Amino acid sequence: MTLAAKLKLAAMLPLLCIAAHARAATPDQRIEKQLKAASYHYQIDDDGDFKLTFGTAQERSQLVFISSRTHTLGKLEIREIFSPAYVTTEPLLATIARRLLSENEHTKLGAWRISPQADDATAVVFAMQIPAEIDLDLLDALLAAVVNTADEMEQELTGEDEY
Repeated sequence: MTLAAKLKLAAMLPLLCIAAHARAATPDQRIEKQLKAASYHYQIDDDGDFKLTFGTAQERSQLVFISSRTHTLGKLEIREIFSPAYVTTEPLLATIARRLLSENEHTKLGAWRISPQADDATAVVFAMQIPAEIDLDLLDALLAAVVNTADEMEQELTGEDEY
């Protein structure tokens, strides 16, 4: 197998992990209560996920989602927070896939992955699994990590501030 074929396969593996990732249609009241307590402005999307936009230190903005749907891992209930950095309707370039995988090696919590979109596009998102029950201080810190990581990669890959 050639290196290019291996990279293409590596880029596709996250799809297998998230292929049947259904969303909750009802917003999780636990997260909504915390967002209200923090006076965050948010919207609820069609999937029941929370959609927030944060400003960054570089005077940019970054979109982030908090999933209402939770999963269990043993006795741990988890949810996901994620933020897009890049969207393409073309196959993901091997150089970008390699860059994202290299970044994953150094990331302490969370990972880059690709996410198929309804319009045949592919989104590159930074995602982090977090406890479903989480205190506000920790949620704030993890949201900041996701927002800053995704925004830095968006700026690197596109030079734009679309998300």
